[in-house]
Amino acid sequence: MLLVQSDIAEIVPHEIDLSDNERVEVQTFRSSDYALRGAPNDRRLVARLTPERRPIGLVTVDHYFSEPDLHGLPPELPELLRFLRHAAGAIEDVTLRTAFREIGRAVLSASTIQSNLERVLQIVVDAVGSDLAVLYLLDTAGRRLVYQQHAGVAATHLRDTTASLILMADDAHPAVRSLWDGEQYVTDSRLTQAFLPLTAANQRLGVLLLAFASEHGAMLDAEDRKLLVTFADQVAIAVHNLQLLQRTNTALEEKIREERALRREIEWMRSTELAEVAQALVHRLGHAGDVPTHIAATRVLVTDSSDAPADTTKAMEIERHLAHVEKRWQQINDLLPALAHVARLKEVTLAPLDLRQVVAQALDRLDRSDGVAVHWQPPQSAILVEGDAALLQEAIFSLLENACEAMPEGGFLTVRLQREEAGAVLLYITDTGPGVPVANRQRIFEPGFSTRTGSTSHTRRGQGLFVCRAIMRRHGGDVMLHEGAPDTGATFVCRLPVLSVTL
Repeated sequence: MLLVQSDIAEIVPHEIDLSDNERVEVQTFRSSDYALRGAPNDRRLVARLTPERRPIGLVTVDHYFSEPDLHGLPPELPELLRFLRHAAGAIEDVTLRTAFREIGRAVLSASTIQSNLERVLQIVVDAVGSDLAVLYLLDTAGRRLVYQQHAGVAATHLRDTTASLILMADDAHPAVRSLWDGEQYVTDSRLTQAFLPLTAANQRLGVLLLAFASEHGAMLDAEDRKLLVTFADQVAIAVHNLQLLQRTNTALEEKIREERALRREIEWMRSTELAEVAQALVHRLGHAGDVPTHIAATRVLVTDSSDAPADTTKAMEIERHLAHVEKRWQQINDLLPALAHVARLKEVTLAPLDLRQVVAQALDRLDRSDGVAVHWQPPQSAILVEGDAALLQEAIFSLLENACEAMPEGGFLTVRLQREEAGAVLLYITDTGPGVPVANRQRIFEPGFSTRTGSTSHTRRGQGLFVCRAIMRRHGGDVMLHEGAPDTGATFVCRLPVLSVTL
């Protein structure tokens, strides 16, 4: 194929098939320096671009007019052809330098090693004019050359003529001989095939096969072969760097997985210890449920024995202490439901589940008649986490309900899930209420703390946040308050580790 570059794309084809021998462009490219077509006053010039050894392209000039000489040719044509030959050399130099630079860039620009290799091979094909490039890499045991990637305009057709696996024990194969001897081998058959060894940092990496289906392969001279070796060296460096990058990424991903696993194990142990402490407190305090009865009995005894004025003074002092004890007992008693909930977290069974479904089920439990508009757009693909569906739903519902209670006059509740590159998912729950006062932001996750006053001061809002955080941490995650500006609503963010397998 010849790729065409022109500003008049509507009348010039983008590419020319070199197998179409009826075209004057193909005839000129294969066997002539130039061709003139048309009447003398409106000719079309087709000139081949040949730097020194092989043609690299064509130039066409439409409406070419010149007074002919005695031979019927334009007198300036020889000078024009010499100029095009020099231009072809400059184009080839720029093409080669650009190709070397692009090979280096390809190592860092693509997302996977396969896409990198494909780009590197395509650059080589475009630069040397081959019809096919195939990359074989040596396996870790050093016993086989394994096909990795190919590129080329005719790659789909010619790929079937090459092997996918070459045994290193096959000493007669030119690819094996090339790698062992460290030299290129060129075979001539229906395809001219150049097998080039790839080595870098004193390591045998593989073999690059460049195939030429046209007569250009038969025209490969010493300079052409030297050029192929230069490109093979560039490919070897690119492959070596890509392999180093891949090994580094693999090692880094493994370290990250180990760190996450260790973090989850520590969090699991911490939450287990918290559950055990909560269980012990609930057990001990549960037996102290008769404390209010004893306080009442003490008051009766003090009242019955307080006849003298001095006794009355003592009774008032005793009552003051009893009231203080009663208040402290009530504060402790208010913690029991939350502690009991945390104590039950000791026995949690985790299983893979889709977090989208858990959030949707928690939203379904909300009272939608309170004037709060809910915006929830779940992600297209599943987000798998390992957890207890009922517990996670209860924690998320607690946050959703708290957000709605913060907007008694109505408002907007926004819920969204967002993946993190660090292997986690974030759940954002945002309301348009008054927000959490700055003075309370460090205490809202304490057990028993509440932002309410009066008869509603011991609502589930404070205890719910404590329990919610305990549930999230039991699942290897956490819940945090996003520090926004005052009076701009509140955003709570739940973070959970995701499973590596997605639906």
